[in-house]
Amino acid sequence: MSRKRAGPEVEQTPPPEPAGIATAGQVMRLIVGAMAAGLGIAALYSLQAAGIARFFATVGVLVAVSGAATVSGALLGFVFGIPRALQSGAAAPAAQPTAQGAAANPPADPRYGANTSLEQISDWLTKILVGVGLTQLTQVPGALQSYAAYVAQALPGLAGAAVFAAAATLYFATCGFLASYLWTRLKLGEALSRAEVMTRAEFEQARQSNSHALQLVEQQLRRGAEAPAAAELARAIADADDLYRAHIFELARRERKDAEEKHDGERIARTMPVFRALIDRNPDRFHQSHGQLGFAQLHVDPPDLDGSERSLTRAIQIRGEDWRRYGYTAYELARALCRIRRAGPGTAAPAPLREAVLRDLQVLSQWPVAQLDEQTIADLAAWGGANDALDDLERLTGTRLRAAEAPRRHARAARAAPD
Repeated sequence: MSRKRAGPEVEQTPPPEPAGIATAGQVMRLIVGAMAAGLGIAALYSLQAAGIARFFATVGVLVAVSGAATVSGALLGFVFGIPRALQSGAAAPAAQPTAQGAAANPPADPRYGANTSLEQISDWLTKILVGVGLTQLTQVPGALQSYAAYVAQALPGLAGAAVFAAAATLYFATCGFLASYLWTRLKLGEALSRAEVMTRAEFEQARQSNSHALQLVEQQLRRGAEAPAAAELARAIADADDLYRAHIFELARRERKDAEEKHDGERIARTMPVFRALIDRNPDRFHQSHGQLGFAQLHVDPPDLDGSERSLTRAIQIRGEDWRRYGYTAYELARALCRIRRAGPGTAAPAPLREAVLRDLQVLSQWPVAQLDEQTIADLAAWGGANDALDDLERLTGTRLRAAEAPRRHARAARAAPD
């Protein structure tokens, strides 16, 4: 026999209403009934009008007056009844350092307090209305009398039109005030509290998802640590929010860049699952993830030249012509290196491959990369010498390649010379 587990799943039943005290719903129904009765009295009062047309005209005027009074009273009731939120003064906990150092500090979780502008406005208006009302209290009867006389002009021939207009105004304004005040105090406060509780729950869930994703990524990038399952890593990164995914991308990018400078193929390989997970989350939105994966595939040991070319091609497609404003021309340079190294740097390439390589390097003449490493210079020099394209490559890359190609040229000449 199983027992029910106590916890958040157990539905909490509200305490019973004390006997003899009307519930909010009963009070609201009473107010609505009073307003309906007031409209009925207005219709009865309109029966003294001569003719059916005059009757409907009188009813329309009285309904308009009653509606205006109800809305005015409801506005006052809303202003006076706005609940005040309890503000918490607890400060957010300080961020803890991680094994990755300063570069791994995650973005701070956004902490928001309730917007109290409406409460402050309500407080100001309440004080102003009460203060002005008390100082101008003697003017109220005269103002009401003038308003009743103005309404009575639209009710010619009806006995006591001014008195009835004044009574209807006070009656419906009071009903509107009570109904709006009661609803604002009970329903609006409850709705705001429920929304805040839901927001906090969602925030806590997002915080846990972000923390879990960052923990798995740091484990993936840490050399010698057991790598998490690719599916688990992808799922955790997909559940993280955009701010954390941007931070995760930056962690992996810096790790790949540092490993590439140190020619550490193992560290480069550990960054690739992170880039793949970022791509799976937004496959057609961010070209940077595709580009970084292509760089990693190009420099991993052994290199995945076909995969690198596919990743870089996709990055170029998503980036489009934005290189004219933001750069990222390293994609074309890396793709050209993929094609050169797959065919062999010192190998004469067929015409279509030669044109594809030169077309990729064409963008470097308009937005050059910062600096070419020694291996890239050597491969470009060897390929340019074998394909009679050294002049074109030097012009496009802005780099002197002949000095790097000279030893190869002398070696070829020595092999071709007769004994």
